[in-house]
Amino acid sequence: MTSPEERPHEPASGNGALTPRVAVPSRPCLRYLAVWCVITACGAALAALGAFLAARIMEGRTTGIGDIVAVVVSMLAGLPLGACAGVVVLRRVFRWPGGLVRGVVGAFLGAVFVMLAAEPLRLNADTDLLLVTYALCITVFATVGFVSRN
Repeated sequence: MTSPEERPHEPASGNGALTPRVAVPSRPCLRYLAVWCVITACGAALAALGAFLAARIMEGRTTGIGDIVAVVVSMLAGLPLGACAGVVVLRRVFRWPGGLVRGVVGAFLGAVFVMLAAEPLRLNADTDLLLVTYALCITVFATVGFVSRN
């Protein structure tokens, strides 16, 4: 019979909980920060990949404005999808305890919140502020959703 360390795909105890592959920080503030860093890195990576692919696909097909629109739209779609990918990485690959569905819903609620609040909060007056708010709301909402308890 092999030990639980030799069988990482099986539960280590009888309660069905998987042992984390990467140590989970014990302090709550460090846990939130670590989750936020992973979600932000995955979101930024997928947004940058989407922007690069959109620029390559649209290259030479339009007069210029189509390229810009494709890159911006792909970044706006890539950030929440990347944040969701970060939540999946945390839950499935790192095996950290947290709510997968709550993290995914939090990422999309963060995007919807910024889109709905852009006009009343005058976020659309400054594009830099709008994009930073968009990125922060998505990643913070996904982090709080993933780490929070029922």
